[in-house]
Formats: sequence, C-alpha cells, structure tokens
Amino acid sequence: TVKMNGVKFYGTRTPDEIVAYAAATVCACGGTMAPLFRQLLDARNGHHLEPRELRYYSGGVGAVVEDDAVLAGTLQFMQSMGVEMPEGTRVNQAVYVAINGELAGVFAVNFSKVKSSVSGMSTLCSYRRLRPVLVSRDFLLTESFLRSRLGCNPRRVAFPDPEARLELA
Repeated sequence: TVKMNGVKFYGTRTPDEIVAYAAATVCACGGTMAPLFRQLLDARNGHHLEPRELRYYSGGVGAVVEDDAVLAGTLQFMQSMGVEMPEGTRVNQAVYVAINGELAGVFAVNFSKVKSSVSGMSTLCSYRRLRPVLVSRDFLLTESFLRSRLGCNPRRVAFPDPEARLELA
C-alpha cells in the first residue's frame, strides 16, 4: 500500500491547481499511486482534469493538462528533464511534479513493506535461471527503490522500457 507523507508546493500556482494537475497525470498512467492521488484530489474538492498526449519515460510520465506541459516522476527524472530543484529538495520516495518546466510540487509517499512481497522478491531474485520482469506502471519502482525497500539485487530484475511495461501490464 502507498501512503502520503506530506506535500510541499512551489511557484505561483495554487495548491488546488497543482494537486489537480498531479492527479490527472499520475492517475492517467494507473498503478498503485493513482487511488492515492485521486483521494487527495477528492479531499480538496478538486476538479478532475483529463490529460492529453500521455508519454511514459524511465522514472516518470509527461502529459498536457489544460494546455500546460506536466511532468511527474522521480527526482532523477526531473533532473534529467532539466527541471531546476531548489536547494535541499532531496526526498527519495516522492512524486515530483513540474508544470511548464518549473517545479510545482513534491508529494512524499511511503510504500509500506509487505513481508510476503519482500520474501517473494528475494526468492525470485535468488534463482539463477529465473529473471523477474517488472511490468508495473509505477514510475517510482526503480532499481534503487527495489534495493532499498525490498532488499533485493535489481541486477537480477528485467526493467523493460516504459512502452514495453505498458504493453505487458
């Protein structure tokens, strides 16, 4: 399960607008974070927006929402896309959201450990003739996440490109 640990807003846009843009983008790609963002939007009585031109990247997703370019993803993804990060912005498990190339929000999340998942992943990664394939559309499930949260060796896991993950899912 995924829980929200906190939110920090940046820039001149209203928090309600940032939440609506983030929810539209994250929910469009599905995965385990979609219900969390939908719930946050509903708790703020926010407007459900429809994203267009959804694009999947390694570590993030992009879309056009209300004629604005929206990116949602990991810190590394945002940096690779040229989004400037304020000093001290280094939350590992967070969804970073940028609107028109500017950081708008950081949504700290926590994936709770489930013992069966941890032991199952460790078992799968220990078999030499078996290579697990990550098909989840959650862009936060990266090699560093699997290493730190599940304690498995991500070199034994196949990480298909985002389009192949979408097709496999």
